[in-house]
Amino acid sequence: MVDGAGFALGDYRQVGYGLVLKNPSSMDASDVQVTVNLMDKSGAILETDNTRLSLIPAGDTFYFGGQIQVAKGDKPTKMEAFVDVGDSIAAEYRLPNVTHVKVIDQEYVGVTVRGQVKNDWEDGTMSAGARIGCVLFGDSDKVVGGGFGYLMAALPPGRTAAIRVSSGTYSTPANKVKRAEVSLENAFEQ
Repeated sequence: MVDGAGFALGDYRQVGYGLVLKNPSSMDASDVQVTVNLMDKSGAILETDNTRLSLIPAGDTFYFGGQIQVAKGDKPTKMEAFVDVGDSIAAEYRLPNVTHVKVIDQEYVGVTVRGQVKNDWEDGTMSAGARIGCVLFGDSDKVVGGGFGYLMAALPPGRTAAIRVSSGTYSTPANKVKRAEVSLENAFEQ
């Protein structure tokens, strides 16, 4: 279920968006398809973004962000989001814990978000390429944008790594951002 959504149109026609995805079920949602449509004021769909997440654990929240390029002259004014769950499975998983999240206003680049993640699973290496989602919040906890990144290298059990998100986040002006929330996909090497 989408519990919050927002986007920002930045320079170079880049739109950074954020979605707060909640799984209210007592079951893990697996093979989750997220579809985002950007629309103009008439309701015409300008662009669509589709992403698959491996899962959202039971009772958990995934902070999902993305980036969409729009054509010159396009003026997105609305966004709609849909979440389709491929399967519900017994509650077994949890999301990796992301800590020390910090919003950084980098001159000439814009907003980036950094933090760290520790692989506290005893018997699994987190996959390189696991998706990092970021949601940017403004006044009154309104979603004002978002973005994404990827875990850059496999993370063995017990290790901690820095993470950084800048794809999409730089579309949101730094003065509009009060805080960020970050989630890392639960993706482990087989």
